[in-house]
Amino acid sequence: MPKKKKARHPKMKKPTAKLQKQKGVLLLAEKVEKEFRQLPARLARLYRQELMAQKQQESKWKADINKAKALQKNAEKKQAALRAKTTPSAKKQWLAAQKANHQAEKTIKTLTLQLKQLVQKNEALRAKQNKFAWLGKELQKLEKQFSSKRASAKPLKKPAAKRVKSNLRKQAEQSMMANQGAASDAVMDSPETETAEM
Repeated sequence: MPKKKKARHPKMKKPTAKLQKQKGVLLLAEKVEKEFRQLPARLARLYRQELMAQKQQESKWKADINKAKALQKNAEKKQAALRAKTTPSAKKQWLAAQKANHQAEKTIKTLTLQLKQLVQKNEALRAKQNKFAWLGKELQKLEKQFSSKRASAKPLKKPAAKRVKSNLRKQAEQSMMANQGAASDAVMDSPETETAEM
């Protein structure tokens, strides 16, 4: 039994290394440009997420400060109630209340200091977030302006150097035509051609 002949497909030419390199550079440039356009929005989103996390931390610290203030008030009330009593158990309770009061004061001071630092950090983050949000909006506006200018732009005229060459060609053709016309006039004026015609 004879073998079936396989249909031959024409070979596809492999792109040259130079062409591949050019395509690679263009693809890389497009990728970088796309990332550049998306970068301000991404940064603004990241700053917004960080702000939300810090706001949660801020509210947690405020709640802790309020708890510490409540503990401090309770300890002060207990101290005031136990000052007049001189029993050993009352003295121990008074010392415990005093210790709780000092501990609450320390907690309030540290949390207040941390809260101030967090508020300053939030203000800086908010400024950065606003800056990158504004930058993203401005980039979108510029893209719209550039695309509208590209659509309304007139095609470029050919350079003047090419026109000079075409003008030189026209002049050469005209001079050749003039030479041919002068040569035919010279043939008509010769006496030999006149006698032949008669």
